[in-house]
Amino acid sequence: MPTRKLAAISNQIEFCMHYHDTSFWVSDLTPDNNPAHRAELHSDLEVDVAIIGAGYTGLWSAYYLKQAKPELSIAIFEAQEVGFGASGRNGGWLMGSIEGQDELLEDLPLEQRRRALQLIYGLIDETQRVCLKEGIDCDLHHGGWLNIAARYPEQLPRLQQSLKHLRHLGHRPEDYQWLDAAQVQERLNIQNPYGGIFTPHTSKSIRWYFHATYRSNTACEIGGRSRKNS
Repeated sequence: MPTRKLAAISNQIEFCMHYHDTSFWVSDLTPDNNPAHRAELHSDLEVDVAIIGAGYTGLWSAYYLKQAKPELSIAIFEAQEVGFGASGRNGGWLMGSIEGQDELLEDLPLEQRRRALQLIYGLIDETQRVCLKEGIDCDLHHGGWLNIAARYPEQLPRLQQSLKHLRHLGHRPEDYQWLDAAQVQERLNIQNPYGGIFTPHTSKSIRWYFHATYRSNTACEIGGRSRKNS
């Protein structure tokens, strides 16, 4: 095998190993300024609730369990570090949606569908509420999401058809708003926009790592215990 090809394979393997060990959000931290470090478990532990995995699902579950039942003893077990898996390898977006929601809700009557969608949209407001209450500084910015037809005119009818489909699914005009070219230009200074769809149900610039680790700290402070490498 050519030397150049071997070198490329070696570099790729090294990159993958590094990615496996450290996510983007923790790549510039050291053990001294990493708030997620927790003691390992070396003996039996008896708790009311044991949660496997210190990603978002595990951390939020512990938080809300303690809110609902403060008397519960809870332990979170993580094979690596807080947020080591998929929760820690993302672009920092917080969206008022869940995977597969349209298929899950499609058999409901329209009004029930819309009530369910309002609950899902509320994910962002609830996250903001908890961040404010618990003092979690993760640069959360509730700015919305914009899908634009701008490069080619053929994009415009496709975008309009997408909006029509959203209406059919039960999303209200205030949830997904149509913007004409001038309205798009007001929000985003780009050349030759044809139109766009705006939804307020998206946040960005959330520093995932600080959000997750402070979720871990908060869960522990209110009575939970997090155990890494366990």
